[in-house]
Amino acid sequence: MKNFLTRKLRCEITIFLALIFSVLVSFIFSMIVVTSIKCSKAYTHAISKIITESVFSEYSKEAYEDYGLFLIDGGYYGEYDIEKVKDRFKFYASRQEAINDKTNKPSGGNFFGFALEDVRLLGLEHATDNSFSNIRNQMLTITKNSLGNGWGSLLNIDPLLTTRVTDLGEEYNKDKQSNSSNFEGIDDEERSKIDDSKGILTGTKNNSTLDLLDLILGNEYNISAKSIEEKNVFSTREKIQGFGKVKTMEASESLERIATAYYLSQHLENASNVEGDKPLDYEIEYLLGGHKTDRENLKEVATKLLLLREGVNYAHLLTSPAKSMQASALATTLCAGVVAIEPIIKQTILLAWAFGESIVDLRMLLSGKKVAFAKTDTTWKLSLENITTLDADTSKDDEGGNLYLDYLRVLLGLSNQNEVMERFCDLVEVNLQSKEGLENFKIDGSIVGINLEYNWGLDNSINYNCSSEYFYK
Repeated sequence: MKNFLTRKLRCEITIFLALIFSVLVSFIFSMIVVTSIKCSKAYTHAISKIITESVFSEYSKEAYEDYGLFLIDGGYYGEYDIEKVKDRFKFYASRQEAINDKTNKPSGGNFFGFALEDVRLLGLEHATDNSFSNIRNQMLTITKNSLGNGWGSLLNIDPLLTTRVTDLGEEYNKDKQSNSSNFEGIDDEERSKIDDSKGILTGTKNNSTLDLLDLILGNEYNISAKSIEEKNVFSTREKIQGFGKVKTMEASESLERIATAYYLSQHLENASNVEGDKPLDYEIEYLLGGHKTDRENLKEVATKLLLLREGVNYAHLLTSPAKSMQASALATTLCAGVVAIEPIIKQTILLAWAFGESIVDLRMLLSGKKVAFAKTDTTWKLSLENITTLDADTSKDDEGGNLYLDYLRVLLGLSNQNEVMERFCDLVEVNLQSKEGLENFKIDGSIVGINLEYNWGLDNSINYNCSSEYFYK
């Protein structure tokens, strides 16, 4: 009996230990499976990030070298196709699967098994989406990096300068309108004398058909005859647009405006500095004019600068007693005893003098010289005696003056920013299309941000969805 009880107790202990052991083993294996799944998810999440960054490392080398911009050619040297973009993600996923395939375990490969089932695009941002916000942010970053500590001085100077230009332009236009209103009540004989005075003073009485560029540059300046075809540019065709939402950086409009003007002045050519062979030589002028020929764009910019300089120069004449006295003396002579028109003649002389000085200023700027923004008696070039011939000493820079490029930056800052960006995209597109292998490049088909979801198949028939987002900064 005693032996029976002993054997029974041993059996119970054995069964108990077996049950405990089976529970413990089940728990251990369950923990291994759960850990494996967790690790697989974490691993595929890391792999997803690597794949996304790998795709975004395929930015256009040409766009980066020429403009410092990160853009993925959505056509991959061919026609734009969204499936090509998805294929690049699948390609890098297959590379990761090959590296981490379960068959490589004996040789020290990955412990986790996974395979990409599908890639779903939730959002895709192109370079021209959202009012070019991504390109503008890239321009802001490039400008900050290039200027370093000088970034602060750019912020302080440009808003003051553009505000001053705007105020002077408005003041000048008011004075011109006021002078025109003074013609009311003047008889035909007096009006004829005023018109003759204008023609003589401006040198256009016998040259009414003289082109503005010919008046400014003469025959010595070789104006580019290049042009681009309107049908092939971004701004005139149907746009390729992205979809969904992609996280992006926001910047203030004032910062973007200043950074954009500076960036464009550093990466595009202009009439005073033409290098290389591009579809258009006067690129910044194209941003401001929007015409398809270099000549028309240069004429547009010259007209804007002429108006700007006329306002500044006219403001100087009004504050210079010596020049005011000269204008009064000449007005007295030209009015031929008609005292009523003497004030109008004087204002006409001042306006013509400001116009003549502005022509001289533009000649200096386009020849690479510096012109002071606000004139003084020292920096004034044109004498009243030479107002009809426009002969002046332009051999020296104005002290504290600005280059043609500086004035272009002011005009860019005052321009409609969406128009400027559209025309910039025109230039990027036509310039890159002129390179071998990039004939199908589309700026609006260039990818700058993405939001996507990877569907991974893990061991034990488990599907895991992993989201990933990336955008150029």
